Amino acid sequence: MKLEFKTKSDTLELLHGKLKTGIVLPIFSFTVTDWLDNYEGIVCEIMASGMLTADIIIRSSCGLEDCSNGSGAGLFHSAKCVRSEKTVKSTVSAVIESYGRIDPSDKVLVQPFLKNTKMSGVAFNRDPRTGSHYDVINYTLCDDTSLVTSGRGSNIHTYISAGNSDVNHGFLTRIISLLRELESFCDTQAIDIEFAVSSNDELVLLQVRPFIALPVTEIDADSHQNLVRQIRNATSEFLAPDSRLSGQQGMLGIMPDWNPAEIVGVRPRKLALSLYRFLITDSVWATERRKYGYRDTRYIPLIVSLHGIPYVDVRASFNSLVPAELSQEVSERFVSSCLKRLEENPHLHDKVEFEVIPTCFTFNIDKKLDKLKGLSADDRVFVKSALLSLTQSYLYGSGRKRIAADHTKLNKLINLQKESELSSVSDIARIYQMLAECKKYGTAPFAALARSAFIGMDILRSAVSEKIISEETYTNFMASIRAPASRLLEDLPRLERDEFLKIYGHLRPGTYDIRVPSYAQDPERYLTSELRFAKRRTGWHLEPDEERALEAALEKVGLNLSAYALMEFIQQSIVAREEAKFIFSRSVSKVLDLIKEMGSKLGFDTDALSHADIFDIIESRTNSSGLKNTLEHSVSRGKESYRETHALTLPPLITDIEEVTAFHLPAARPNFITRKIAEGAVKQSDQGDLKGAIVVIPNADPGFDWLFGQDIGALITAYGGSNSHMAIRAAELEVPAIIGAGEALFNTWSSARKLRLDCSVERVEVIE
Repeated sequence: MKLEFKTKSDTLELLHGKLKTGIVLPIFSFTVTDWLDNYEGIVCEIMASGMLTADIIIRSSCGLEDCSNGSGAGLFHSAKCVRSEKTVKSTVSAVIESYGRIDPSDKVLVQPFLKNTKMSGVAFNRDPRTGSHYDVINYTLCDDTSLVTSGRGSNIHTYISAGNSDVNHGFLTRIISLLRELESFCDTQAIDIEFAVSSNDELVLLQVRPFIALPVTEIDADSHQNLVRQIRNATSEFLAPDSRLSGQQGMLGIMPDWNPAEIVGVRPRKLALSLYRFLITDSVWATERRKYGYRDTRYIPLIVSLHGIPYVDVRASFNSLVPAELSQEVSERFVSSCLKRLEENPHLHDKVEFEVIPTCFTFNIDKKLDKLKGLSADDRVFVKSALLSLTQSYLYGSGRKRIAADHTKLNKLINLQKESELSSVSDIARIYQMLAECKKYGTAPFAALARSAFIGMDILRSAVSEKIISEETYTNFMASIRAPASRLLEDLPRLERDEFLKIYGHLRPGTYDIRVPSYAQDPERYLTSELRFAKRRTGWHLEPDEERALEAALEKVGLNLSAYALMEFIQQSIVAREEAKFIFSRSVSKVLDLIKEMGSKLGFDTDALSHADIFDIIESRTNSSGLKNTLEHSVSRGKESYRETHALTLPPLITDIEEVTAFHLPAARPNFITRKIAEGAVKQSDQGDLKGAIVVIPNADPGFDWLFGQDIGALITAYGGSNSHMAIRAAELEVPAIIGAGEALFNTWSSARKLRLDCSVERVEVIE
């Protein structure tokens, strides 16, 4: 049978009674012309039909929808109604009126209304985002077949399976079998379907249509299958026991620790990822932690690449956060318990340092350890003692001296950046020199100061959770912070454009992305002539009872400093982290500018250069191949690699090799920032006037600070942690935000027209 897509009713009538993997409900249809000529007769036929139930659904079947020219999804009216003459007449009229035309080919479809469904949703035989060979099923487990298609569902599940996966997931496997059968009727073209599972477990096909405007993938089905197979093999090795590390079971994630999904994106190009690895995640991250009393993991890269998709080696990360004084035996049980907790609570993958692995001594340390199964009473004592010792070092011991030294390094980098402007060496030599200096005097102290800020925030949050200080005090404290974001917004209307750009011109949304212009390169894109944001000058103080309670809590656990000294440390560490990022990103931005200028001279545009590997560029200093030849090969390899990267869809957390092939997107627990309420239209960051809008962006770094000058209503990101740069920015500037919504919720919310956010109760409502 050849399936030709005409109207919804034509397609379903052709399939009625012919499917082996599902059923089509009885159909009664008629043309708009028939209705206009004899609506009374049609109403009588509907009333007399034995195949229709007391409740029916009257559905659009316009020639402008579900056809090869376009889907027209959601454009036309459909409605449930009671089978009575009056309601049938009014409902059919409303459906026809929604067409906005009179065309002989247009029809109306009447079917029994399906009650008490166990499951319903939509399914695609291609990934809607990439066009690649995945089956994607969005579904809900309740009796409302419109929740997924309308976007109103708050508990929508997303299941993704590689095209020829043999993983069995019950009804989901049956839906995939239905997709395969429908493919056989239409030459395997891309399709999407609506389905439901009835109360008696029948799989009901509600709609099938061609998938129009699907992104083009350059990877065919066989090649894609081979890529998935290679990733399974590599993942098997990454998850296997490693004698260098505690924890028998490995784990990979896109958000833990140095969260690559937030910093460079889920599918970064080669230059951005290689820069990030060179400057931070190959060795700097572990070297700095070791200096401050954590376990030595310097010879283990933090990030692994699954055909270009960067994943944090979670086991390596957890090992790097274990106090060095713990014995190997206790470390083994400690890390294993933390990995198990994350495996059982995947929604915590962007909060591991606060809610999975204790990395410092906090006021709620016992509650944190209670959640780690597998630790003995003695283990808990050893872990608490080691964390207390490490925390004391950070707050007032040798760690404070190292923090001071890190500030000195940053000042050194500032001077080196000025000197580099006068350098007369070759472009390649200058690039390498700036990267080496950035690594030693920029990202290294930044990594150390970031750890200090995490410790400060962890202690502060525990003080709130233990009701030592109030939520209001916490909010006012965070809003009082004056980091680069505040200064930028204050300076924008105050300084002349040239003076402003001398200070902030190096910032770019996407610190490591050469394709994105910096503020200096495209000021009109980011900097409006009228500043709409006015930060409320917030003061804060500890209430007398809060100060007493905090002093008592510090004394009880053996942290010998005053309440205000602790708060000062926390504030200074947060600001220092943000300042460090601001400083070292100037070097990164200059390196990107140099690569762009150098590449342009050799005939490479910015898009091509984004595929080059920084390690290849650096290597060209010491080989005889020549820079142009090296760049050509590097760009060519990068483009081929990115072709494969773009064709892949993988889970945010991998604990088993089977998850490479088939997985559910884990339900996220978003990070709500501030306690404010916002309501507004949903917009992307490049959609014109953003005043009052709920701005949605997949990931953001300090280069997106310009958004806060647009008087936005709120910010939502797919990726990002509760202590990420943008979380700190939003708290500092008192902008309601959801940082790290997760893919599933982000896709739902970014598809809406209008949202209402209530951060105080952590609720999001789709209004339109």
